[in-house]
Amino acid sequence: MGTLKEGTNTSAFVINKAYEIVHYNQTIQEDYPEVRKGDLCYQALCGRGMPCSRCPILEGQGRADSIVYNEKMGKWMEVIVSDFVLPDEGPCSIVIAKDTGDETHLYSGARHPGKNERDHLTSLYKSEYFLRRIEEFLKGTGDEKYCLTAIDIEHFKLFNEWYGQEAGDCFLANIGRQLHAFVEESGGIAGYMGSDDFCILLHNEDQVLEHFQKQMLSYVGQYGGEVGFLPSFGIYVIKDKSIPASMMYDRASIAVDSIKGNYAKRVAYYDSMMMQQMEENHVLLSDVQRGLVKEEFVLYLQPKCNMATGKIVGAEALVRWQHPERGLIMPGGFVPLLERSGFIARLDCYLWERVCRCLRGWIDAGLRPMPISVNVSRVDIYTIDVVEHIKALAIEYELPRYLLEVEITESAYAEDDQLITQVAEALRDAGFTVLMDDFGSGYSSLNILKDLNVDILKIDMKFLAMDEQTAGKGLGILEAITGMAKLIGMRMIAEGVETEKQVKLLLDMNCVYGQGFYFYRPMPVEAYEALMEDEDNFDFRGIKAKKTKNLSVKELLSDGLFSEVVIHKILGGIGFYKIFEQRIELLQVNEQYYKVTGTNPVDLEEKRAWILDEIYEEDREEAQEIFRRADRDILNGAEGDIRRYCPDGSIIWVNLRVFFMKEKDGAKFYYGAISNVTEQMEMRRKRLNEQSASSYPQE
Repeated sequence: MGTLKEGTNTSAFVINKAYEIVHYNQTIQEDYPEVRKGDLCYQALCGRGMPCSRCPILEGQGRADSIVYNEKMGKWMEVIVSDFVLPDEGPCSIVIAKDTGDETHLYSGARHPGKNERDHLTSLYKSEYFLRRIEEFLKGTGDEKYCLTAIDIEHFKLFNEWYGQEAGDCFLANIGRQLHAFVEESGGIAGYMGSDDFCILLHNEDQVLEHFQKQMLSYVGQYGGEVGFLPSFGIYVIKDKSIPASMMYDRASIAVDSIKGNYAKRVAYYDSMMMQQMEENHVLLSDVQRGLVKEEFVLYLQPKCNMATGKIVGAEALVRWQHPERGLIMPGGFVPLLERSGFIARLDCYLWERVCRCLRGWIDAGLRPMPISVNVSRVDIYTIDVVEHIKALAIEYELPRYLLEVEITESAYAEDDQLITQVAEALRDAGFTVLMDDFGSGYSSLNILKDLNVDILKIDMKFLAMDEQTAGKGLGILEAITGMAKLIGMRMIAEGVETEKQVKLLLDMNCVYGQGFYFYRPMPVEAYEALMEDEDNFDFRGIKAKKTKNLSVKELLSDGLFSEVVIHKILGGIGFYKIFEQRIELLQVNEQYYKVTGTNPVDLEEKRAWILDEIYEEDREEAQEIFRRADRDILNGAEGDIRRYCPDGSIIWVNLRVFFMKEKDGAKFYYGAISNVTEQMEMRRKRLNEQSASSYPQE
């Protein structure tokens, strides 16, 4: 064995061929208090995920003195190694190491990091040294192609809130180890840029980049990727190696910023348009700050209505930007940027104060205001104490709490249901009404219904596409949501109501309240005040008014109040139909169907597969058209009067009302209700004959 230079703090340990620590001395115990026998030396002592590439134990190196850098300790170590056989362990190596005291050392002609160049938490290069190393490295790479990848961990601040600072530090340290391991495996240089930002220089090869991204996504996903703690990658392909590394990093950062919050896209390559967009965003944010000071942001109100009467039961506060140069800007032109930048809380607080000022002014003017709801975003909740802020406004303006309602978007619950629920409960305890906004648009809607502590659901109508292909599914979703809301006794209001058909559908489902262009578009405060001058425009009972208990058909049947015979008489004749390749087949009927048509189960069984043959010849096309119209109007169905043969050869008129149910395996299925209208049709024919006769001149 070689001889170490004189000095203290000499470390010694023994490992077997599996890199497991077998023995260690007191110095090791002091430097690494967490070390235990059986630990892997490269993990416990070097902080790596795999054996060190320059380890003196590998490939016969280190039988004389060697100098290696211990990244976990941030020190250069003088190391000598000797092999021997240990009883019960077999071939082993004893490693003796001593701190050289040097901050830098030349090894194989390359400069290696001093302890001040490394971040103590991640063991990666600090940003200043990282950028310097890139510039030095690229000078000797010739025509080799490289790229710089900026890495940002989505919602890292939230990670710290959930799990604590210590867990957050451990998270960052482990990411640093992963980057170390990848550099060891594939080459490159990695750096820690502060906060939750990392950067790595890699060969610009698709295989290398895809492998790196896959490894990082897989590793970071273990820390809660299902709720958004995932890395985003911004890549700058280095074409000019002479430009400053800081400029390269800025461009990679711009690329990663362009996809923050976009869960469908985790990788972005820098292009010149991103720089232009960033500059425009900076200008816009500057304009927003100026606009808030000069009160350029204008409060708009959109009424909420009782859909049965059209009367107003409240309003939602919205915002428009009256820009001095660009005119009136809609929220889509500035709100997304404010949400990404975290600046949205400033605007929301501004808007909340305007609402309170309006309510106070109406009360002082002797008007009778209805509740106004304000929107609270996830960013608001993480940025300010929403509960205390809204309570303070209500106190300052001396407002009854019922007049100020709070809408929290469903997506906020999906990301952190525990925290948002706590806020919602605190607001309700303080006397405010809480609504969940955009319900139905998120992936967890039905799942979180059971845990909600809100007063009102705002059902998002955007997800219900009213076209022939998807209306059936959308209708099913809407029925499920309204059914579950009624089951747990929660009030509902539909937003985005735009057509009379939607209004009818919602009222049929006992969703009484709605908001949308069908009733009112968002309007300036002055226009809303004009409506307030006539109290007949308002339903002052509001959304939370008491309601008569609804009659449930299911409960009616299960309670046994009526016999099945009576129920069928109430429902009338019912049949279920299947259409396949232009052939109409009758699948099932109830007892009342036989009475309406004068047939019986035995005779009908022989004819039900060709039920169209039982229709009077001249009316068969009309019967098929009824089914076609039902396809086109899934919500309301279709009906018509047609003639039908009876078993005795007579002909009766029946009214057929049909609803499309579903499509499966190329066949369409329908519900049909029939009633005998022969008497009504005869009376109509008689009246027509009488009118026709009276139109001729009398002799």
